[in-house]
Amino acid sequence: MTGARGAVLVVFLFLLVGCRVKPEVKVEDSGERTSSSIETADTSVSTSETAADSGNTEDSVLKDTESTTGSDTQDTGEECSGEGIGLVVIAEGEGCGGGAVDSGLGGESSEQYIDVSVGFSHACGVLMSSGGVRCWGRDTSGSVSDVPEGEFVSVASGGYHSCAVRRDGDILCWGYDAYLQARAPQGPVFNQVVAGEYHSCAIDSEGRLYCWGIEGGSWDGGQVTDTPGGRYVSVFAGAYHNCALTVCGEARCWGKNDDGEATLPAGEFASFALMIGSSCALRVDGQVECWGLKFNDFIEPPSCGLVGIGSGSYHSCGLNDIGELSCWGSHSEEDAVPPGVFVKVDGGSDNTCALREDGVVVCWGRVLGNPP
Repeated sequence: MTGARGAVLVVFLFLLVGCRVKPEVKVEDSGERTSSSIETADTSVSTSETAADSGNTEDSVLKDTESTTGSDTQDTGEECSGEGIGLVVIAEGEGCGGGAVDSGLGGESSEQYIDVSVGFSHACGVLMSSGGVRCWGRDTSGSVSDVPEGEFVSVASGGYHSCAVRRDGDILCWGYDAYLQARAPQGPVFNQVVAGEYHSCAIDSEGRLYCWGIEGGSWDGGQVTDTPGGRYVSVFAGAYHNCALTVCGEARCWGKNDDGEATLPAGEFASFALMIGSSCALRVDGQVECWGLKFNDFIEPPSCGLVGIGSGSYHSCGLNDIGELSCWGSHSEEDAVPPGVFVKVDGGSDNTCALREDGVVVCWGRVLGNPP
């Protein structure tokens, strides 16, 4: 965790499945949110994707059987800088305490990492020492064994595939690819990538939003085809729906909406944790709001201030201002958390991993096993 504890705490969080855009968190006596200056909103245009998983070319060329939906930029007269988007400000003393701690919970990595992301039954992390990617868990369609070589800055694990942003801004993907979810667009320099069950999304250096993967069938809720236009600072992927924050701080959600999970409540948000059939959002005052499908065993989120959140299939977890974890959702076993000071948390199906401030990854739950 970056920053100092006290009246003002700045925390750079790697949120939700592969995010390079790091929300800044401040704890101030006043509890007031720093206002953001204003920038351009745009309209959408189709861009491209190729069949190659590795490397980008200068131009985006659309192949007949493959599609990538992206947003492009047009000047609409509205100007926003994007500064302050994702900023959470909570009053001193209003942060949450950690969840119920189980000191015997979770296996720790022997390596140190700068990022971690959890898929349905596998997880991946970016090594602190080399920038290489390591994956562990169930090796479905090469999701663990086919990891590309290179130096990466972030990673995102989806259902049975993963994507990672290289230091030069290219995206490489691997694993299950039946819906073309592992075939990233070529050409742009990317800042962030996220992964859902059968789709992936990314934001380039110009703030344009791209989504690719499933189009058609029962699992298609428009998570690719309904990608909105505009310019963005961050994107968040659930299994079948997405949310994103524009450069002006406006939140937009799209994709499968059978249980109202992509229907936004009113408010100003800093980040999202998207589950199957439901969503949680972190408001700029540190409060968490959840909506959509809630099972009988659903544990409500804490009512005090958090500074970051992440999600699994049916549960979510959050970080308070000193890096303690709390979890909630539809799996009661996820309510217990390991001790430590953490900077990121992410979940899969019945499993969760969190990145400690010293670079150690701790995982608990089922399927994954201990991280390397």
